[in-house]
Amino acid sequence: MKINTTTTTLLGAAALALAFSTAQAQTESREQVKSETKAANAAGAIPRGESTNQQPKLDSAKTRADRKAETAAARERGDIARGGEAHPVDGKVKPSADGRNRAEVKAETKGAVKAGQITSGEKN
Repeated sequence: MKINTTTTTLLGAAALALAFSTAQAQTESREQVKSETKAANAAGAIPRGESTNQQPKLDSAKTRADRKAETAAARERGDIARGGEAHPVDGKVKPSADGRNRAEVKAETKGAVKAGQITSGEKN
């Protein structure tokens, strides 16, 4: 395919016009952009890190000693569980759905492993 000089001239002129218009489109100086970015960063408008869910800082009127005293009082009242399923708020161990206790379930599982009904590792 032969390209004539008129086509080359038109393409060159279009490229030159595009480059010139891009250079003219930037109206702010580098210093202005840097100062705006610095102000936005100081105001907390720019998120940090990888998380897109930025939480606002919470200010509390309570001191650490107040919060610790509240927690200790709630623990004494029984409002806070010790943790885990075996330690609910009422302090009683809950049986499984079919009425078996933990020791019975463990014994049944151990027997199933010995009988080869439950595989372990990568032998699936």
